[in-house]
Amino acid sequence: MIIEARKLCKKYPNFELRDVDISLPEGYVLGLIGPNGAGKTTTIKLLMDIIRPDAGEIEIFGMHWNEENEEFIKQRIGYVGEEQPFYDDMSVKWTSNFVKQFYPNWDEEFYSDLINRFEIDEAKRVGDLSKGNRVRFALALALAHRPHLLILDEPTSGLDPIIRHEILKILAETISDGRRSILFSTHITEDLDKIADYIVLLNDGQVLLSDEKDTIASQTKKVYMRKDEFERLPLDLFIAHNTISNECVAVTTSFDEFRQVYENITGNEPRAFGMTLDEVMLAYAKGEV
Repeated sequence: MIIEARKLCKKYPNFELRDVDISLPEGYVLGLIGPNGAGKTTTIKLLMDIIRPDAGEIEIFGMHWNEENEEFIKQRIGYVGEEQPFYDDMSVKWTSNFVKQFYPNWDEEFYSDLINRFEIDEAKRVGDLSKGNRVRFALALALAHRPHLLILDEPTSGLDPIIRHEILKILAETISDGRRSILFSTHITEDLDKIADYIVLLNDGQVLLSDEKDTIASQTKKVYMRKDEFERLPLDLFIAHNTISNECVAVTTSFDEFRQVYENITGNEPRAFGMTLDEVMLAYAKGEV
């Protein structure tokens, strides 16, 4: 297991993270989603040992964060955040030469391939790079030492779909050997629809949903029915619903169970439709459909 975090708690004056569990096996992508202020960045800081939990346990590569394991763990992690705190007056080349001193496993050939693929001019000042190229450059630096865990905290925010597609392609290649994993926190759930294997939904410091993306897709459905049919069904089958006149639309997270109950009660086939992760997040976090 790449990440195994259990019952993580962290309390601040105006926010509390409560009993958060995160599990990420080798070779997979975990999408961490939730509204602003849900606790995503706090969770990532805990996993990276930037802050310490008030309670709970964290194992990275099967090891606890301590002085003995710290260097080994950090050498195997790559990180890209929403902001890239580079020395803007220095060149791309100077920056990469500076960063690679800290990573004995730095692969110069792989780094050069990424820079060429991203069409980044190494003679340029970092401050002169476009937003998209800053993210590409940060990703190249994060990947150049061949990390076994890549942690991404909103890196594609504000980027156009073409650049995001290019980055997703690189990420898919990164885990293709089955030995590397990615934790990807993002507001752009469309990206996770394409690449994630697991989803963890945080809201107000708590985990509302944690499952395989395919399971979520198969069991979380938007269903339509008449108002009188809805009123005959158990409310605990739904996490959100809305009635207009005689029509009702609802969200169920146990579609197989819902279908059986609905058919038994009404004798009809349910009208059901799949949902995007955006719609799932809205239903869980806000109870809206």
